[in-house]
Amino acid sequence: MILSADTVWIYAKGASISMAELLRFRLNRFGRRVMLLPAGSSELFEHMNFSLKKDLVILFGFQKTPREAAVILDHQKTIGYPCIFLYKQALPVAGSGKCPVPVRLPRRAFRISLHGCPGRAA
Repeated sequence: MILSADTVWIYAKGASISMAELLRFRLNRFGRRVMLLPAGSSELFEHMNFSLKKDLVILFGFQKTPREAAVILDHQKTIGYPCIFLYKQALPVAGSGKCPVPVRLPRRAFRISLHGCPGRAA
C-alpha cells in the first residue's frame, strides 16, 4: 500500500508528531514522496485539496484521536484514497469515512527494557 501510493500524506498532532517525522524521514530515504499535513485550521483543508485516489493517508492518534482525523476520513469518502490509522485506544471515528487498515497499538507496545541485555552492568 505504501509502495504503490503516489504520495503518502501523514497526519499527526501533539506527541505523535515525532513518530510522523521519523516515518517521513524513513520513507523519503526509500524515494517515497511524503507530505506532513498541518495540525489543523484552514491549512489542513488547503493541503487536503491536493490528495488523490492513488495517494495514501496515514493517521496517528495515540493519546486521543484528534477531531481532524474525522475530517480527513470524511474527505476520504469523497476522494477514495486508502488510509492507515495508528491508534492506541478505541477507534473513535465510527460513522466517519471507512479506514481499511486500522492498526491498534496496545499500551506499552514500544516499551524497551534493558534488563538482561548483554554488556549491561547489573
